[in-house]
Amino acid sequence: MNAAEREALSRIQKLVDDGDIYLTPHFLERLEQRGLFLYDAFAAIEEASSVRSDGFDPDGSERWFVVGPTLAQADVEILIVIDRLAKFVTIYWI
Repeated sequence: MNAAEREALSRIQKLVDDGDIYLTPHFLERLEQRGLFLYDAFAAIEEASSVRSDGFDPDGSERWFVVGPTLAQADVEILIVIDRLAKFVTIYWI
């Protein structure tokens, strides 16, 4: 990870640790469809192996993909938008 990616991951981890998160309806639907739990997403963020930018939302908020292992050690990718909260947009197996 480069410095910008490490900084983004650090910000996401802090927002998650502080409980400053928003789970979009789409994210919750994908969790259920894939048989995942929120703690799987938290584990993937805590043990992230890679982070990459996805640019910005129309409102200027940063979009980041985070890859990491679930509690069962299967890798997932999560799209998170950072503003004053970490907004969980989607999650899928990779």
